[in-house]
Amino acid sequence: MIPRALTNDYEKIVRDSDKLFRTLDRANQQEYSRMLKELRGEVADVYARYAAADGTLSYAEMQKHKRIDKLKNNIDSIVKNRLNYINNQMVILTILGNERCAVSYF
Repeated sequence: MIPRALTNDYEKIVRDSDKLFRTLDRANQQEYSRMLKELRGEVADVYARYAAADGTLSYAEMQKHKRIDKLKNNIDSIVKNRLNYINNQMVILTILGNERCAVSYF
């Protein structure tokens, strides 16, 4: 039979973990939403600058002056920056969550 105090501690750790993961999930969703908006804006800027009058944008047009490479680099940079931010936030919240659990445990 498991001691009641140990069961209570375990349940508290589970509750704290669930709360931490809900916070992480909300923060990640918000950051992914920001990243998507930024990526859409980048592609919209390219269309606005280089698209033909009928709204089409050809691969050949994007190959001129290495525009496709610039777009790819900009997209890579946006994704890298946002994912680094998400990763850093996860690490910070996990450390804070672990400290809270450790403090409440002892």
